[in-house]
Amino acid sequence: MQYDPVTQDQVIIDKKQLPSMRAVTFNSSGSKLLGSLYLTGGKQLQPTVVLAHGFPGNEHNQDLAHAVRRAGFNVLIFHYRGSWGSEGVFSFSNSIEDIISAFEFVKSEKVCGNYNLDPKRVVFIGHSMGGFATFVNAEKLKGVNNLGFIAGFNFGVLADLIKLPFAEEKVLEHLGAGAEMVAGTNAKKLLKEIVENKDRFNILNYVKALSEKNLLMIASKHDSTAMINFHHKPLMKAFKKHKLLREVIIDGGHVFSTKRIELARCVVNWLNSIKFNETDAE
Repeated sequence: MQYDPVTQDQVIIDKKQLPSMRAVTFNSSGSKLLGSLYLTGGKQLQPTVVLAHGFPGNEHNQDLAHAVRRAGFNVLIFHYRGSWGSEGVFSFSNSIEDIISAFEFVKSEKVCGNYNLDPKRVVFIGHSMGGFATFVNAEKLKGVNNLGFIAGFNFGVLADLIKLPFAEEKVLEHLGAGAEMVAGTNAKKLLKEIVENKDRFNILNYVKALSEKNLLMIASKHDSTAMINFHHKPLMKAFKKHKLLREVIIDGGHVFSTKRIELARCVVNWLNSIKFNETDAE
């Protein structure tokens, strides 16, 4: 019977170096960020997935982390500045920078040596805001040629959407609910940041860099947060000539509460299809 990392526990081969989870911290612009490393165990260097959660990050996707680890990938889940105990002030700009800090962490000589992470095989997968923060960093993630976008949110489109009747009030309501969970900000500050960074926050302006990557694009059919018509379909239209792209539409909501197994299977299958020697830079 073929082993299924999505639904089955793995058979442990090296009982001296078991799969495990380690609490870790790293620095981002002077602030200490908190995270967890899900480790495959064993002596061989293994690839690493950085799993970036959304705003404010109530769904950490830890079930995905365990499934991905069982599939043979180390996983880092971390918390942006000002969120979930990490130091500093939360902002979307800071979160974008924190993605790069996470990248520097998982490819650092010390971390790779301590935990058997392969610095040449790193994948980023972001959910909601995590997808946004990952995709706008496409040019800066040097050597990372595999990126995932799960119910990704394109903040650049909000500056136009709030011009619709009653839209700004609704956006402020959603931003306010998230702002209560993070440090140093509020709904009006966050909306102001979005409007002032309309172009920089629009993923469509990074299509050229993204078109050079192997992409996983997962959207949720009934997503009322990152609505598919505004956040997914315009990107797919822009990527219409992109050959290294896998699109999946799942019949669920923004956090896939009824489709977690299907979501995990999509992610694991895509990861297992990656040919690092062919797609990733040295």
